[in-house]
Amino acid sequence: HRPERGVFDDEIEKLGGRIYRLSPIRPTQFFNYQKELKSFFREHKEYRTVHSHLNENSAIVLYVAKQMKIPNRIAHSHAKATAGPYKFLRELLKKGIDSSSTLNLACSDDAGKWLYASRNFQVFKNSIDANKFKFPEHNDSIKALKKQLNINDDDYVMGFIARFSPTKNHEFLIDVFNEYLEINKNSKLLLIGEGDSKKKIETKINKLNLQDHVIFTGNVSNPQDYLSIMDLFVMTSFNEGMPVVLIEAQCNGLPILMSDTMPTEIELTDLTYRKSLNSPASEWANTIVTIKETHQNQARQGYEEVIRKKHFDIASNAEKLIEIYTS
Repeated sequence: HRPERGVFDDEIEKLGGRIYRLSPIRPTQFFNYQKELKSFFREHKEYRTVHSHLNENSAIVLYVAKQMKIPNRIAHSHAKATAGPYKFLRELLKKGIDSSSTLNLACSDDAGKWLYASRNFQVFKNSIDANKFKFPEHNDSIKALKKQLNINDDDYVMGFIARFSPTKNHEFLIDVFNEYLEINKNSKLLLIGEGDSKKKIETKINKLNLQDHVIFTGNVSNPQDYLSIMDLFVMTSFNEGMPVVLIEAQCNGLPILMSDTMPTEIELTDLTYRKSLNSPASEWANTIVTIKETHQNQARQGYEEVIRKKHFDIASNAEKLIEIYTS
C-alpha cells in the first residue's frame, strides 16, 4: 500500500520539488519501513538533512538517518498529546528521539514539552503566506463562490477545515451546529477536507436532517477563498499542536470559536474565543450568538499586518529554515 497523493503534491512538483513515497509506518511494518528508508538513502546520497514531522514516529526515521550517517537530523513536534492506538508504543518511541536527533523543533511550547519532555527544543513558528490569506479588497470572488455553493447573502456561514478523523471531533461540531440552527435558521456549515470518518459524519447529518444546511467540499486548493465566505471558524478538535488553519483564519479577519485544548500561543488577535469541550453544545451555540453580535459590523481587512508583526509570515521563517538546514 502506498499513500495517496497529498493536497500540496501538485504545488510541490510544479515548483520543482521531488516526492518519493514509502510504505506508511505501521507497528507491524517497522522493520520493512526501515529497510525501505535505508534503501532510499543509499540511492540518494545527496541528502545531508532529514527533517521529520512525524511526531513520535520521528524516532524511527531519525534512527535510520543516523545509521546512514546523515549529519543533520531534525525532529519536529506538531501535537500536544498522544493520539491514536498503541499508546504505550507511542510513548516508548518518544523516548528514543533524543539519541538520533541533532535538533529538536516544535510548533509550540506545549508541543515541545509533550514530545521532548524536559529535553531541549526550539519553538519554530508555523508559517503562512499572509498576503495570500488576507481578506480580499474586492468581493467578486466571494460572491461567485457563494453562488456556486448555494449560499445566500443573509446566511450565517460557519466552517471547519480539517481532515475527517476522530481527533478533529466533527461529531461534536455537528451537535453545535444543530443547536445553533434552532436559533438561526439562515445558517450553513462548510466542511472542508477528506478522511476516514467522513462517512460517519454524513450519516449523522442525514439522521439529524441537516443535509440542506451542511456543505461538503472535499479538499480544496484555494482555502483562502473559503475562509473569506465564512462568518465564523469553529474548531472542536480534542488536541492540536499549533494549528496553521487558525493562523490563516485570523489573517483573514475571521472570528474563531475553538476548544480550550488549543495552545495559548494561537491567540494572535482579538478574534479568538475558547469553549470547553465539556460544555454542552447548546452553550457553544449561545456563544456563537454572542460572537455574531460582536463582529457583525467589524472590518476584516488589516489582520495580515498583525500576523507579520508576530513573525508568522512564511517569508521570514523560510529564511530561518534555510539557515537551520545549512548550518
